[in-house]
Amino acid sequence: MKISNPRLFPTALAFGKRSSKDAFLAFIVKGTFGIGARNSVAQEAPQQLPILKADEPYDTKNPGGLLRFESDLVAFKPRADIVLVGNAYAPGGRGAKSVEVKVQVGRTLKIMAIFGDRVWSFPSADQSAPLQVGPAEFVKMPLTYDRAFGGIDEHAQVSAKTPRFRPWFDRNFFGRGFIGARTVASIHKKPLPNIEDPTWLIRTWDSFPP
Repeated sequence: MKISNPRLFPTALAFGKRSSKDAFLAFIVKGTFGIGARNSVAQEAPQQLPILKADEPYDTKNPGGLLRFESDLVAFKPRADIVLVGNAYAPGGRGAKSVEVKVQVGRTLKIMAIFGDRVWSFPSADQSAPLQVGPAEFVKMPLTYDRAFGGIDEHAQVSAKTPRFRPWFDRNFFGRGFIGARTVASIHKKPLPNIEDPTWLIRTWDSFPP
C-alpha cells in the first residue's frame, strides 16, 4: 500500500475484525485547523495535533472527567469526525449577554446560542413558578459539555409514577440545568446552561432540550 500525504498530516493504521473471518485495516488521517479572531475561515494550523492513542481529559489528574479529546484509534468509523475545541467570544471584546456561534464544515452546519450565567429563582415565597435571573455579561465562554444542558440533580429521587423525572440527564452527566423534581430545593438557584440549541431554547423549568 502506498500512502500519498502531501500536507504531512499525522497518520496511523488500525487493525481490527468485524467477525472471526472478516479482518480489516483502517487508515487514519488527522488534520488540525485554527480559527483566528479576525478570520472566520479555518486555516491549517502550523502545529498539527498528534494521533491520540487514548482519551485526553481537560483535567489530566481526573481521567474520568470532562474530555478535551477522544482517542483517534477507532478501528471502524463510517464517517469523519468534526471536533471543535475552543471558546465563544463577545464581539469586540466587550461584554455581551448572548452571542450566536456557527460552525460549518462542508454541508454540515451547527448553530449554538451562547448565554451568560443564569439561574432559576423564586423571588418571593408565594411565587408559583420560578423565573430566569440573568444572563450576566461575558467576554469569553468555553464551548464545553459542562456548559450545555444536562447534569445531576442531587435533590431528586427516582419515582415510578413520574418516569420522565429522574436524578440525572443520561445524555450529558457533566452538564447544567437539569431539574429532576418539581421542588424548591431542585429548582431554586439552579444554573441554566450557557450553550443552547437556538431552535429549542429553554423557556420553563421543566424544559428538556435534546
